[in-house]
Amino acid sequence: MPFASITLIDKERQWFKASVGLPFRESSRSVAFCDYTIRSDQAFVVTDAREDERFASNPLVINEPYLRAYVGII
Repeated sequence: MPFASITLIDKERQWFKASVGLPFRESSRSVAFCDYTIRSDQAFVVTDAREDERFASNPLVINEPYLRAYVGII
């Protein structure tokens, strides 16, 4: 992965409290992959966000930072 983060989220936003390779420090929770992670009781894995209907039109996928894969754990 060209970037990694430790993310905190609240009702409306996500903050990248520690990150490498991300061009910004926060974003709306409406585009957060983390939202799926916290709703799961196991690791949340997306192998290709461009092929996943939940994320294919996500601004984080189609614009910088061009997310392709994601693994989230709580």
